[in-house]
Amino acid sequence: MSVEMCAMGAQARALQAPAQQTIVDEGHPHQVFLEEEGSCWSKSFPSCRPASQQGFELSACSAGCTCGWLCLPVHLAVGCGKGLCCGLSQHPFPEWSCSYYVGLQVMKSLASHVPRNNLYAVQVLTDAPMPTPILPPGLAVREVCEGNVRGEWTEPTKLQTAKTLVYFHGGAFVLCRARTERMIVGNLVKALGGCRAFNVDYPKPPLAPYPAALDNALEVWEWLLAQDVRPKDVVLAGDSAGGNLALALLLRLQATGAEMPAGAVLLSPWVEMLPFSSKSWKENHKYDYIGQEAMMEQFVSMYTAGADHQSPFVAPLFASPEQLQKLPPLWISVGGTEMLRSSIEGFAFRAIQANSDVHLYVGPGMPHVYQLCFWAYRPPSAEQLPRCCWACQTLCPDQCTSETAAPVWESMEQARRFVWSRKVWG
Repeated sequence: MSVEMCAMGAQARALQAPAQQTIVDEGHPHQVFLEEEGSCWSKSFPSCRPASQQGFELSACSAGCTCGWLCLPVHLAVGCGKGLCCGLSQHPFPEWSCSYYVGLQVMKSLASHVPRNNLYAVQVLTDAPMPTPILPPGLAVREVCEGNVRGEWTEPTKLQTAKTLVYFHGGAFVLCRARTERMIVGNLVKALGGCRAFNVDYPKPPLAPYPAALDNALEVWEWLLAQDVRPKDVVLAGDSAGGNLALALLLRLQATGAEMPAGAVLLSPWVEMLPFSSKSWKENHKYDYIGQEAMMEQFVSMYTAGADHQSPFVAPLFASPEQLQKLPPLWISVGGTEMLRSSIEGFAFRAIQANSDVHLYVGPGMPHVYQLCFWAYRPPSAEQLPRCCWACQTLCPDQCTSETAAPVWESMEQARRFVWSRKVWG
């Protein structure tokens, strides 16, 4: 059964539930979702179901909300025009290309103007799948839905190794799905070479607050081991909230005395829940696209559901030196101008002080999870181009490569060297 069929079935059960009924997820008994009676307006839109969870109003459908969605394309167009005008003149950093500047302005406009009164509508927007035909050539995507284990395998068509990357997608714990980040996972598989990747579809709020995602990550780990996958052949990976889950899973495995993976590749991991007082959060606001404090506070409250924000399983920044010392080798990527830089570097520094093997790569001039900006820079190899660039490869092969790798691609090259080093897969 596909992931989409599982999700559609769950949505259908939720829509059929009577008003004011408490729905308990069978796979995670602690996950409770309260659905309330809605207005005629909200009933007209399937993605606008009114609901609340522990006092959080998750949807407020109205004519104003609809107008906000109708105006969103206008805001995106304005952001695109602003980025194009400024991008053609000058850039604050030499690593910024014109297309990158345009994309950054569009992402900032999207984060600033998307109507957040209805969480479900925002989730529908961010859960959109990345079409598989545009992935780099030589890759196949296969969906998995086995009980609570859901996600996607991204595999080379000529797989000749058991090396496995277990990837946790980002999205502030609340947004996006595995299929949303098919491109970044595909790029990693191509860049690392000789491995496959399982992109995990972990449960998310409002149905599944903490520790549901972490519990599911442990289930995925045990599911892999049951298929005779050896821990030393596995590297955990993730971006943003997914990087948080990868670190939390390592700490959970450590606490239970289980055998650890060979290492972890972390792209801008979210290691501190509310980093608003940090230096980078205050100074890099105009260079990044995640500077919406109200939205972050809402998502953190929904995810933690009352859990301690300084628990290392919630915020790995607060892991003890004893916990950090026992971690496997870590490769951490951080954007030079991202707002979470102080927290991420603080975690890396504490881990190094605890004698943990940590490799930190700073992408100069780059924002949060800058590997998502692959479209703004040509890859160093034509084999890493999306399939939609076939005409470019055929007609203009000399234009499909770059002598100087942008931070996006240089970071992946550094990650490749890490995973194939003697301490990890070498």
